Amino acid sequence: PGEYITSVAIQNAVPTGDDGEGVVLKQIVRQVIAIAIDVPGERAPTLAIDGVTYGDVGSMSVVAFDVQNPGNVLLKPVAEMVLFDAGGVEVDRQSMQMGSFYAWTDTKVEFAFRERLPVGNYTAILTVTDTATGATASTAQPLGVTVPEAVESIIIPAPAAQTTAPVASAAPAASQPWALVAVAVVATLAVVGAIAGGIVLFRRLKSRPRTEQAQPVHIPAPAPVATSLTALVSIRRLVPPGYSQH
Repeated sequence: PGEYITSVAIQNAVPTGDDGEGVVLKQIVRQVIAIAIDVPGERAPTLAIDGVTYGDVGSMSVVAFDVQNPGNVLLKPVAEMVLFDAGGVEVDRQSMQMGSFYAWTDTKVEFAFRERLPVGNYTAILTVTDTATGATASTAQPLGVTVPEAVESIIIPAPAAQTTAPVASAAPAASQPWALVAVAVVATLAVVGAIAGGIVLFRRLKSRPRTEQAQPVHIPAPAPVATSLTALVSIRRLVPPGYSQH
């Protein structure tokens, strides 16, 4: 006797899809039907709590309880957690509505804290109650919060001592600051000297007198242009053949 749940699923055995080039997607089409089975008989709604664990998630603390439904009825209980410190002072209280809790299954009920709990010993009390059936369970579990494990640092070994003489280099070593300063001063003086030399050369060329004078260019006078048409053409009377003045 009791309430059970199962399912029937149907899907294609061979994934469908094109075998062309490029991106090829294989598809499986599945349909699932949930089936609830109710076998008549005596009902035994029951809840049980197994244990409690503590963990850190980022900057938060999480307290998790293992909850079981060993009965034969679907339950939807409410879980309430109260946390006390070592002195018996209430630190926090939280409650939540659980979803469908099927028979003969187990789950975890987790409570998160906005900030990490201080190091110390605590007592966590959890009570789960299903209002519809009256099933309930409660437990008080000791809870120890320790310092979170630090990430191990990676130690890089120092380089081995140099046994051979270093090869002479044109550049000064970084451990000789006066050599670097001397090189910088010499380079600066060279640049300044080049600029000064260019300025002096430019001034000398600019102040040099011009010895060559521009020679005049002789342009011949244009030929006279006729001012009368008679100078260009001769005009005569045209008489057609066979023309008579009479």
